[in-house]
Amino acid sequence: RENYLYDAEFRWERFTASREYANQQADQYREDIRNLAALTVKKNTLWCVTSTLCMALCVALYCAGRLGLHGPSPPAWIMGLWLTNNAAAFAYMALCIFLAIHASFRAQAASTQLLTRHTRVPVPTLKQLDSARKFASEFEQ
Repeated sequence: RENYLYDAEFRWERFTASREYANQQADQYREDIRNLAALTVKKNTLWCVTSTLCMALCVALYCAGRLGLHGPSPPAWIMGLWLTNNAAAFAYMALCIFLAIHASFRAQAASTQLLTRHTRVPVPTLKQLDSARKFASEFEQ
């Protein structure tokens, strides 16, 4: 009977140690998911900043109205091509900002979904708890 009770303590310690390891593993998974989402958000934030600066440059060049402010103006067909390309660059930068913001939001949403639905903290069931603990009255069973 003494050996049985002595072993019961070790059984409970093994059970609690395994639960602690499972909790630590779940915490590592959750931290990895948070880090991946943060990496995506940070990268897309840099894309937004860069695209905004490029858009500001396009606006500054577009507002000047023509090339060669300190000399003769280029031919009209060159100015037409340049202004068209400048407007296209502005549109592509606006699209880049939109897609970067969308990707950041999607990364955050995916992170939230994974954290709340797939990598939950492992909680033991009643059956697992009952099998881990032993009472002295169960000695002869």
